[in-house]
Amino acid sequence: SRESALPVTFILDQEGDSTQEIIVHAAALQRYEYFQKLFSWSEGESREVRVQDVSASVFRHLLHYVHTGEVQRELPLRELSDLMLAGNRYLMQDLMALTRIRIRDLLANALIMRCQPKEGLAALLAAASAIGADGATLLQETVEAIFLRWPELMRDQDFL
Repeated sequence: SRESALPVTFILDQEGDSTQEIIVHAAALQRYEYFQKLFSWSEGESREVRVQDVSASVFRHLLHYVHTGEVQRELPLRELSDLMLAGNRYLMQDLMALTRIRIRDLLANALIMRCQPKEGLAALLAAASAIGADGATLLQETVEAIFLRWPELMRDQDFL
């Protein structure tokens, strides 16, 4: 429809008090139920959406996925966890599935996991718990990854 071809401005909160605006064609996000409902504008209504529940960088990764169908391979565990939560929040099952695959690939690679910041494991543990039944297997895999790094993690006050 003509409405879905019109641009939508997302206003993203940045660190501090600044904001960033990203203009997206509504059609790019229309395949997701959350955005279909969000974009049910009345004629003359502002086509701006303030995003406060997802960081600006994670929202940019989400839009990258929407436009390319890919999750960037170089994303660290923390950002993958946050992206998975965003997929859950915005009812994007395909994004959630792909981020879980990427996360499992990271968890299975001991060399890469040694290089991941410890906060990434803590964020993943919280994210897997937050998504409920969809995250049950991922939660178990995260706990196993934590046990593999247990001695190192127990010496880290920030992780505890």
